Amino acid sequence: MKKINRFLYFFKKSFVSQKGMALLATLIFVFVLATLGIALLTMTRNEIKLSVLQEESTKAFYLADAGIEKALNWLETFSTPPTQEDINATNFNGEYEYSELNTGKYTVKLSIDAGLGGLVARYIIETEGVVTRPDNSRVSRKIENLVKVSNFAEYAYFSDDERFPNNSNISGSTGPGGYAGSTIWFTGNDTLGGKVHSNSQFHMVDVPTFLGKLTSTANNIDFWDNAYAEDGIDFPGFTPMGNYELGVDTISLPQYRNISDLDDEYSLQRIAGGSWEKSYIENLSDGVNVPSESGGVSGGIYIQGDANIELNVDSSAGTAGPNSEITISQLGNTTIITSVKQPITLPAGSYLNGILKPAGTDIPADTTLIKRPNGHYESYQGITNGLLFVDGSINELSGGNHKGKMTVVSTESINITGDLLYESRNSGTQAGLDVNELDMSLIEDSLGLVAAKDVKIVSGPSDPWDIEIDAIIMALNTSFFYDDWRDRLKGTLNLLGGLIQKERGPVGTHREGTKITGYSKNYNYDTRMANPAGGYLPPYFPTTGQYEKVYWKEVY
Repeated sequence: MKKINRFLYFFKKSFVSQKGMALLATLIFVFVLATLGIALLTMTRNEIKLSVLQEESTKAFYLADAGIEKALNWLETFSTPPTQEDINATNFNGEYEYSELNTGKYTVKLSIDAGLGGLVARYIIETEGVVTRPDNSRVSRKIENLVKVSNFAEYAYFSDDERFPNNSNISGSTGPGGYAGSTIWFTGNDTLGGKVHSNSQFHMVDVPTFLGKLTSTANNIDFWDNAYAEDGIDFPGFTPMGNYELGVDTISLPQYRNISDLDDEYSLQRIAGGSWEKSYIENLSDGVNVPSESGGVSGGIYIQGDANIELNVDSSAGTAGPNSEITISQLGNTTIITSVKQPITLPAGSYLNGILKPAGTDIPADTTLIKRPNGHYESYQGITNGLLFVDGSINELSGGNHKGKMTVVSTESINITGDLLYESRNSGTQAGLDVNELDMSLIEDSLGLVAAKDVKIVSGPSDPWDIEIDAIIMALNTSFFYDDWRDRLKGTLNLLGGLIQKERGPVGTHREGTKITGYSKNYNYDTRMANPAGGYLPPYFPTTGQYEKVYWKEVY
């Protein structure tokens, strides 16, 4: 009996002990569930907070990006890059808050990147997008963007229209059977480096070679005899393959007002005129002028009326020599303008600024020296700003030794009668080399030619078999062409630079890719122009009005 009682006692004790363990296990389980529930609720709440915060941060980012676009849209409304004074007249001060998007606010700070001087227009855009939360705390994102205005000199080739121009100055263009409106082709003899663009459709026969990116506003390419797919996908002339883009936006050529508009102080005419007022320029008589103020040069070289121009150098020697020497013939009179960087000595018996000078009179560096038709000299402190502006036609332009950086502008046409060579290309180790063999790092000079009408190679008894033009050429209305493109067989047209024209002009003819008349094209892009910050752009060469991003970064 005692054994039974002892057994029951231990059984009861064991049962009670097991109930306690079960209760403890239940409590632990409930505690774990509660902990997990709280953790889950906390995580859910944090996820919601994080999601809201991320959404607000994204909104702030897009607000900051909207500020970048606002500044770019404003920049592109200007025909010439805006000045600091223009910027100061806006709310782009980094403090004014724009709120037109109804999702938050943003600020824009716009400033000129002065590190490159006046060489190329670059702007720093700094924006901040801000979203205000219900508890009045703020979420913000900041973006910094450096942009530069794109320059036409960066193009190896640019045209507004790839069809034959309707231009009575080009033989065979107008009249019965005229070529106006007909197709002009790139052929397998053509090689173009650098960027290539047209605001129309390209036409290609055989396989021309494009070493830079090709862009066109057209959605397809016209290949002779449908040799390749019209979208260009299988065309082997692009280097690298596929380096092209079709259906891009139109890039407008500068309008005439950018060249010659006395009401626009940023037109090339007013920039060449320097300190002159509009009324003074309006009353100029034919002649060669260097605007000055207080004895110093204040602008460029300003020629009123038609003229013949030769670009050359003087005979001075030294570390800065020879000096640039420009000979201008007008109405039977000859004027010589020398940009003195290497000091020179005047001939005995010379008159300088109206005073007879003794033998051995020196002209110091950083002087513009003018020899007038009567043999007398004028001098002004400083060197001209690099613009040579002709309010008229340049009937003859040549020069075997152009030195320095200059843009030659005509309100009419520019007629090229012989080689135009850079002095640094025509001397030292570069002399005698073929244009495509040059070491461009050794070329220091640059030249821009801008004509409100045409730029043409003149035909005549003395026109060269082969010709070389070292320049960035821009013909605004309408073309660059050779006078006798369809009547005389010539050698090779060597171009070191770029070609920008409204409508594509002819320099020769071909039959299914074989030259029949005119020049063969050997167009070599001046690779220095691909980097506007490099210091080689012709001064004040027209811009595209479009801005390219140099860098973009988020600021933390």
